[in-house]
Amino acid sequence: MSDSEPNRVEQAILGALLVDNRRYPVIEQIITPDHFASGPHRKLYEMITQWIENGRLADPVTLWPDITSTGLLDEYGGPKYIAELLKALPADTPS
Repeated sequence: MSDSEPNRVEQAILGALLVDNRRYPVIEQIITPDHFASGPHRKLYEMITQWIENGRLADPVTLWPDITSTGLLDEYGGPKYIAELLKALPADTPS
């Protein structure tokens, strides 16, 4: 596995959750925040899961104020990075 491979996997997991929160019950049985090597990815996963567990929709629009106010993804390019997370999903990912 290349150094960038874990990052792509993390991106795909985050993108999957941002696209469809209904995936969370399956993902949370397998993935914990500690599985993320990237600190910002870990924090974003925690943010997403907190929103979902509180019964709130966690998508790029609803999370945007929290993401930008905390500067969570600034080191990855900010707004453009959310689009990259969504693109990280394999094209044949079922919704």
